Amino acid sequence: MIKNDKKFKKITICFFTMISIISYSKDVISSKKEIIEKFTENSKNIRSMDVVVENTTTNKKY
Repeated sequence: MIKNDKKFKKITICFFTMISIISYSKDVISSKKEIIEKFTENSKNIRSMDVVVENTTTNKKY
């Protein structure tokens, strides 16, 4: 009986720890949609920067 009590306590502690971690991470981590939107926005910005850099290098005067 005592072993079962200890095992039960360990399981409940693990369970509540996992629940608290999951609830915290949901608040902290962005949703998948937000991550994808930021990624596409950043990739568009990088492409536009590439075009600007390309234009400035081709328009160089020697």
